[in-house]
This record gives sequence, structure tokens and C-alpha cells, in this order.
Amino acid sequence: MFTKLFIFKSIILLLFLLFILLGSFTYFTDYKLANFFNINLLVILPLSIIVHELLHMIGFLLYDFKLEKISFGINKVGIPFTRISKVIPKKYFLIATLMPMVLLGILPLIYSLIIFNKIIVTFSIINISGSSGDILIFLKK
Repeated sequence: MFTKLFIFKSIILLLFLLFILLGSFTYFTDYKLANFFNINLLVILPLSIIVHELLHMIGFLLYDFKLEKISFGINKVGIPFTRISKVIPKKYFLIATLMPMVLLGILPLIYSLIIFNKIIVTFSIINISGSSGDILIFLKK
């Protein structure tokens, strides 16, 4: 499904986004990332991956309410995915592709910057970075 070049680009984009976002945040605040990277990350990250894939599913369901056409899995490299077995209009595909980044990344980031909650900022940055493959798929379409 994904070529080695696509996976490589996804990893590079992920690392770039993570470096820029976390670096900028820690530079402009006194926040130490070690405060977050503990048991919270071990619990929150796997849950956010599951929610991320479920949000893709919801995006596909906006077009076609047939669950049997939607599948989940983990590819050979260990990357989770959600797939629909039929061709859908580009508009719905883009909604399904970007929905997790917007709902788990961008909106929480805006909210956390308003209330200045450092844990939510870190969570949203990790989710935006985790959407790097989605960003590449979006740009490819």
C-alpha cells in the first residue's frame, strides 16, 4: 500500500514537525518536556492512536454508512491505518484524512494556548506530528 519512499518521507516530516513544534514551545516557555514524558505518555499516546484511527473511520462514515467497507490494521512497518474499500469523492477523502489532525491536534493546540495548559500543548503537538502521514496523503491528492 505504501512505498518505502512514502514511509521515509512520513518519518522525516514527523521528526521535522516534532522538532519544530516542541523546540519552539520549550524555547518560549520554561516547560520541561520531562514533566510530560512519563506515565502520562504511556497511557495517552496509545489511546490517542486508537482515537486517531476512529476519527478516520468517522470521516469515511460521513460519506458511506456501511461499516463493512471500512477496515483497520497495522502495516508491516507498524503504522496503524484505516481504509475504505471503495472509491469516495475527494472532498470526503480529505475530510477523513485531516479530521484527526484537526480534532486531536490543531483545536487542542489553540485551546491550550488560550488557557496555557502545557500538557495539552504537548499532547496536541505529538498528535499533529503523528498526523505527518496524513499530511503527505493530503498533499498527494
